[in-house]
Amino acid sequence: SCGINAEYGEIATFYTLGGVTTAYSLHRLAGPDRVNFLDDELRVKVGLGIYCTGQVCNLTHHYILANLRSPGSYRYIVPTGGLFGLVVCPQYCGELISWLGLAITGYSYGAYINYVPMVAYLSARAHHTYRWYGTKFEDYPGKGTLKLWPWIY
Repeated sequence: SCGINAEYGEIATFYTLGGVTTAYSLHRLAGPDRVNFLDDELRVKVGLGIYCTGQVCNLTHHYILANLRSPGSYRYIVPTGGLFGLVVCPQYCGELISWLGLAITGYSYGAYINYVPMVAYLSARAHHTYRWYGTKFEDYPGKGTLKLWPWIY
């Protein structure tokens, strides 16, 4: 064993394939007879704005998760702050917002097609995390706490 958790290897593979799929589709569509995908300035600005919003959401919630425990503690703690009162996995919500921003900016079938399995994958992870919390904490997730998307799922 090289010390890499199998789950992280699967995650790395998934994201690598997603990135390669998106890059390949952008390359294939960017021929001399194609419109440059960056020509539509408004779409690019909106897409990048959505991407940045998602990244701020993602990183904010990863920061909250990283600072839950004091050094040396192995006790599970329910995260609070940010969107954690609304959903169990707001970091996944932020990530999906970022991927949507990239799809809008990239303006290619591959980018949009890549978004679909990303939604399925992170929705499944959020579902399992939601169930896991239910087994570890008696009163969590709370009645109004959803899995991934505030007010939706």
